[in-house]
Amino acid sequence: MLNHPAPELSVIQCAEHMQVANEIAEKSITLVRDHANLLPIRLKPEQRIAVIVPTPEDLTPADTSSYVTPQLAESLRTYHAHVDEFVISSTPNEKEIASVLKQVNGYDLIVIGTINAFHQNGQAMIVREIQKMNIPMLVVALRLPYDLAAFPEVQTYLCTYGILEPSMRALGRAVFGHGAMTGHLPVSIPGLYEAGS
Repeated sequence: MLNHPAPELSVIQCAEHMQVANEIAEKSITLVRDHANLLPIRLKPEQRIAVIVPTPEDLTPADTSSYVTPQLAESLRTYHAHVDEFVISSTPNEKEIASVLKQVNGYDLIVIGTINAFHQNGQAMIVREIQKMNIPMLVVALRLPYDLAAFPEVQTYLCTYGILEPSMRALGRAVFGHGAMTGHLPVSIPGLYEAGS
């Protein structure tokens, strides 16, 4: 067995590594569907976007997602000034759901980030209730792509597969038409889309 010296800690987030992370993030953004023709986002400067995002939690013993604050709203503010963020728990209850629905009523576009909504009924309920409000909405699965199965009637659905900054920046660029969405589903969404779609 060869003994190689451990790399110095200065390599963490060095320019070369960040370039690779950005390239991977940009190539992974997956547009699953846009039946509502919302993309690229075309809003007047005075129109407002509401961003709803759950607080990440660790889904496995090795997971560290709970230490990350998704920069979804910030990624959109790079391209549109009027973006408000509404952070919900990963398992919102009826009171929290009612509160956020009241707060986002009247916005011109709602962007909902979901994390494991396939198993979190509260997140799925928020999506379904906002659909009833007839406000343009796009849903972004920030982790696993299966969330669409919890609300298969959603018209505009994307996947980032991650909540770290490179993925959020790539998403912001893509939804405003400054980057291509060339990703493909790595797995099937049962009953809806086959892997590779």
